[in-house]
Parts: sequence; structure tokens; C-alpha cells
Amino acid sequence: MINFKDMVTGAVKEFSDRIEQYAGAEIRKKVMRGGEEMPGIMDPVKGALDYKEAIERLEKLVDKPTCNKIMTACGHTCQSIYDQEAIKAKKLRQQYATEAEFLANFKKFDNSTRIELKGKDLLQRFKPGEMFPHLPEMRCACMLIGGLPKGTNASPTVCECSRAFTEKRWQTILGRPVKVEIIDTPIISGGDECVCKIIL
Repeated sequence: MINFKDMVTGAVKEFSDRIEQYAGAEIRKKVMRGGEEMPGIMDPVKGALDYKEAIERLEKLVDKPTCNKIMTACGHTCQSIYDQEAIKAKKLRQQYATEAEFLANFKKFDNSTRIELKGKDLLQRFKPGEMFPHLPEMRCACMLIGGLPKGTNASPTVCECSRAFTEKRWQTILGRPVKVEIIDTPIISGGDECVCKIIL
């Protein structure tokens, strides 16, 4: 089982590596500002504030498409590491004759993520605080930003990672391309629920 420090260390390294991959070493240094050391001193609130500021520096230094490439790559890597639920759902999909039948009967990934068929698309909802019963104040499933204090919101760029995670998750399950749109998240709006649309 991966512990909190290992999760954060891995996520920080992934973020740092992807900045260098898409924006270069100099931009990485300016964005991270020693951030590679964060896991050794991090508590969830301080870490989330540090990450929020790192995203803001990134947005000032590179254009939006580059920001999105970085965050998308991070989300895809995260889904590859934590893909147990997607694999279970993929196996469940194989028990149904058609994709439509599967989607009509598939209601949730776990105890907190709910799926609802809306016309031709899906609506996915979850409350981060329900995903981590021991950390009910969490505002995102990502350990880098989940500890962001209430009353402090982050740039929508942060949620590009979650969008890409969800996109890759559903592509794994269905075995074909899908698109995902973020509708709302606690760290953007201050609410308590993450909502996204899976465009089938």
C-alpha cells in the first residue's frame, strides 16, 4: 500500500518532470522553486497552498495549451498508477452484451463516485471528503491540492489533471476514445462536489 508521503513525492516528481518535458528545465526551476523538497516538510494545507502558487507561476510562464499538456500528462500517469477501479469496471463491462446496457446499469465506481446517464452522455459526481473518510475536509482527490483551505480557490488549470484522469479512466473501461468536460469542482467554486461530463 502506498503511503501519503510516497503519493505526494511521486505526484510532485511527475509534475516537475512534465514541466521540464513540455516547457524546459529553466521553466521547471522557476515553477518549482525547490518544490521537489516539499514532501519532506509537507502538511496537506501548506502543500496545497504551495501547489496552488506553483500552478499560478506556471500559468504566467507558459501558454494555456502548454499548461494543459502538462496537466493532462500528469492526469494520465496518475490514472495508470491508480487504475484498480477502472480495471474492475472494464471487467464488469464485459458482462453486458452492449455498451448501452452496461452504462444503464453502472451506477458507481466505489462508495463515493456516482455515475448517471444523461441523454447520450454520462454525469460523474463525487465528494472528495467522502472518498477519504479519515480526511473529510479534503477538497480534491489529489493529495497535492486536496488540503486547500475553504475560502481559497485555485485556477481551473489544476482540474485539467482530473479531467485527463477521468478521460483515461473511461477510455480504459470502454476501450475507445471519450471526451471529458469539467463542470464544477470544490477547488474552483468552493462547493463540495466534483462534477464532470463524459461525452460518449
